[in-house]
Order: sequence, then C-alpha cells, then structure tokens
Amino acid sequence: MHALLAGTLALMTHVAESRCPHGAERIRENLLRLCAMSGVPWEFRAALAKLGARWSLLEEQARKSMDAGAAVEAQGNCATSSSVRAGSAIPSACSKTSTSPLQ
Repeated sequence: MHALLAGTLALMTHVAESRCPHGAERIRENLLRLCAMSGVPWEFRAALAKLGARWSLLEEQARKSMDAGAAVEAQGNCATSSSVRAGSAIPSACSKTSTSPLQ
C-alpha cells in the first residue's frame, strides 16, 4: 500500500507539471486501487473515493486540452496509453458502478 501511495503522489507531481491525461488516468486508477485495499480505514477510503472523482474530472479536462491542441508540449512528457494501462484494472469495490456508500 505504501509503495502505491508514494508512486501516486510522485505521479501527481508529473501530471501537475505536464497536464498529461494518461498520468491523470493512472492517478485515478491508483486512488481507486488504494480505496479497495483491505485494512484501509473508512475515513481514508472516503477521502480516496472523493479524490478519485476529482482526478476523473482532471483527466477529462486534460484530454480536452490535448484534443484542442493546447497541450502539445505535454504530449512529449506523457507516457503512452499502453504503458499507463499495463495491469490497471479498477477494483470493483470503488468503481463507478459500485453501490458503495463512499461514492
């Protein structure tokens, strides 16, 4: 859990600097993975779920900017979609279709 959290925080710095939609997608997925881990206190789980929703919006904004050509520079800084998606299944415990009260 600690390694995933540390990696997610580092990725947040990259995305803040590059506006990379692929990185934002990965952050959202990592937050949902953390949310679904056993032993996570409900308060932290609720915060992770809220952050995941915020990063979903940020991902959408970054994709729109990139589609509009506003983030051409960021494309050079982004990981490719395939490298970001490797092994990135979203846990059902925190997915958008979940009936969890946390969302």
